[in-house]
Amino acid sequence: MPEWKACTVRVLYLVRELLNKNFDVCVLILKYPHEKICIWNLHGEEVTLAKFISIPRRLVLEPLSPLPGIAFIAKSLDKCFDVAIATVPPHDTAFVAYYLKKLSYVDKLIVDIRGTTPSLMPDVYGYKFSRLQLLLSTFGVEFYHRVLRVADAIVAITEGFAKYYEPIAGKPIYVVHNGADYELFSKYSNTTMSNYPPLAVFVGDVEAKYHLVDVMLKAVSLLGRKGLDIRLRIIGCSSKVKEYYQGLAKSLGVQDLIEFVGVVPYFNLPRYVLSLIHISEPTRPLYISYA
Repeated sequence: MPEWKACTVRVLYLVRELLNKNFDVCVLILKYPHEKICIWNLHGEEVTLAKFISIPRRLVLEPLSPLPGIAFIAKSLDKCFDVAIATVPPHDTAFVAYYLKKLSYVDKLIVDIRGTTPSLMPDVYGYKFSRLQLLLSTFGVEFYHRVLRVADAIVAITEGFAKYYEPIAGKPIYVVHNGADYELFSKYSNTTMSNYPPLAVFVGDVEAKYHLVDVMLKAVSLLGRKGLDIRLRIIGCSSKVKEYYQGLAKSLGVQDLIEFVGVVPYFNLPRYVLSLIHISEPTRPLYISYA
């Protein structure tokens, strides 16, 4: 995946820290049919590419999807491993790691939770065959929760995620904020502004429905009607989806409060965000959501 994707960045930092602790690390990349993937390593880790044939996403939240391709995945691994760390989302990774443990390719399973997407899929996405697909998706959510219950350990990026999943998993969840990329953001963590109006910055995959960008636009509209003018800058928005959200912002009457910015490389984000408050309007407090 592109190095600026949140899921990729988290894995890269995790790999680096494990290598620094003298672990042997192998990154397993799942390759879908006709998908072009550039394989690289940044810190000397081993990288393995495995063919991944899956049941279509919109049919079912995939507890069964790895089964057609699990033989290819197992064949790609030339040895067994002590631990598998599955970073979710994408939720495929949790199911693949679960089966690898069942097949004794790994001894222990750690699930690394970056979002609640797998638990919310039936509520976020519309379905052509709604009753059937809702039933299948509900089964998928329950299966994912089962994976959490059998996992040897679970890590989450926020206290909120930990609090949400601890009753489901039946075990304590460890929090590692934002994927351990502390030095990238920590140097700016004490930068604060206190005056009105506030500026909110969203960074994420805007095309992903579960990020609920439409809800953010409606929130800006609601806050405006309540007398609070908050400006929102959305980073990562382009092409047709940008036109859609621009139209939605206009229909809500908040087009002057919303700015859509294209993709900004992840490693440039702190400096870019800092420029917003130092150069543009230095009196604003800053709220950032990284997705």
